[in-house]
Amino acid sequence: PLPRTMGLIAKIFGAASKAEAAGASLIGPAWEAEPITDAPAFFRALPDLLPSGSILYLEDVCSTEGIALARRYCIEPQLKLALGTVWPRPKFFHLPLTAASAAELAQFAEHHATPEIGVHIHAYHDDQVLLEWHDAFGQPLRLSTALPESRVRSFCELLHCNYNNEAA
Repeated sequence: PLPRTMGLIAKIFGAASKAEAAGASLIGPAWEAEPITDAPAFFRALPDLLPSGSILYLEDVCSTEGIALARRYCIEPQLKLALGTVWPRPKFFHLPLTAASAAELAQFAEHHATPEIGVHIHAYHDDQVLLEWHDAFGQPLRLSTALPESRVRSFCELLHCNYNNEAA
């Protein structure tokens, strides 16, 4: 009876169900970068880190202006990602990562607090999660080892942060 009760409570309070919360995530060893605090620089550096055609996922966008920006670029999800927040049910957006979207996100970040852009930020290409960042701009950033170390190194040098391989 307890799991059923928990499901009913979650439904009443608007929490995401287990099925809604489930999805792809970055599994296994990864590059881990120290927390990055320069949001504009982060967004400007993304197109050089990630392959062309990557999709940026912004979760828990918490300002009217941030939502308006995300909606300008928003596309249908190409991959269902695991939610980082289950309650309250988050607002999330999938955006093609292009020079234009990255530049506009960087410009937005220059004048807004980072949670206004997204509390959790991920990126994927095809069916592979390449970047996973829960509590963005406060916690370490995880990057897939499918990304060449030379790109990870250049990205981290631009952002003045150290990185390592979790498996090492």
